[in-house]
Amino acid sequence: AGLSLKTYADALKGGQSGPAIVPGDSDKSLLVQVQSKGGHPGQLSTDELARIVAWIKAGAPETSGTSVTPTPSASSSSSMAWTGGIDQIIAAKCSACHIQSQTAGLSLKTYADALKGGNGGPAIVPGNVDKSRLIQIQSKGGHPGQLSADELATITAWIKAGAPETSGTSVAPTPSFSSSAPWTDGFDQIFAAKCGACHIQSQAGNLSLKTYGDALKGGQSGPAIVPGDPASSLLIQIQSRGGHPGQLSLDELGRLVVWIRAATFPPSETPSATPTPSASSLSMVWIGGIDQIIAAKCSACHIQSQTAGLSLKTYADALKGGQSGPAIVPGDSDKSLLVQVQSQGGHPGQLSADELAQIIAWIKAGAPEK
Repeated sequence: AGLSLKTYADALKGGQSGPAIVPGDSDKSLLVQVQSKGGHPGQLSTDELARIVAWIKAGAPETSGTSVTPTPSASSSSSMAWTGGIDQIIAAKCSACHIQSQTAGLSLKTYADALKGGNGGPAIVPGNVDKSRLIQIQSKGGHPGQLSADELATITAWIKAGAPETSGTSVAPTPSFSSSAPWTDGFDQIFAAKCGACHIQSQAGNLSLKTYGDALKGGQSGPAIVPGDPASSLLIQIQSRGGHPGQLSLDELGRLVVWIRAATFPPSETPSATPTPSASSLSMVWIGGIDQIIAAKCSACHIQSQTAGLSLKTYADALKGGQSGPAIVPGDSDKSLLVQVQSQGGHPGQLSADELAQIIAWIKAGAPEK
């Protein structure tokens, strides 16, 4: 669309629709306008968008050595100042449909609007999560402005605490575990948020994730979780492909992979034969968590198979590369096909900016294996 973000000057110049960045005015900055609608191919997280908005409001300094953190103030465009950053979550994910417009009769522009609700009822019922339309819709997954598991957990905790509008204290979700889903480390909340409609309220593919035992049992295609073996766990296989209706974030998927490898499950559900934590069954033990990034994003095409002749199953495979050249050239990120392809964006297993930066730094440092 005529827009380059290669340099700071390019961003100021903008593209066909206007400048990407207008220093001091986030409302007129096309980058913020587009990202606030949600659903962008390169969609920023709530935290990332908040940081960019704060940076623009601070004048969008190009080379200052000081970091800019968003201040907890009301959004200038939405009249929102809800407690605990709830306003920022809503502004980032729900803006296009429920702040700039009133899809289904629902506006989330103000706290009062959220209490009033729309065609389906009140978006928020303080103290009652089950009757809050916002939670009902988001728990099904696949919403155009789908919240992450952490965001949904934060809003759920806030509503349970009475949904205070302007309290100065933030509300953090308290770790709780349903007796019907005794998962450790908050995985009950993640599955409830992302997999609830298909695998808790129903059993799509004969797979239930309601309890740990259900996940071990699995469905038509096999066990959802194989303790100690992420590669054989159907849940990891499906999620690694990307594009799932209840797609986990990279952080969630990474946590899940680590958890399965270590087999750290609730004592009441511990398998009789717990495998000893060992190197990944994918033969990957690369330094600095690089193996985890690759396993999470590239598994379907380059570990379970060899799309374009490229396997990333082992470090040696990555050095060897595929049809177009080596995936990794130690010390030279520009010649590393992995970096070239990912830098173009839009890849089926697209890395986040942080992940790509981590891999580039690793390659520049010589791409040490262990």
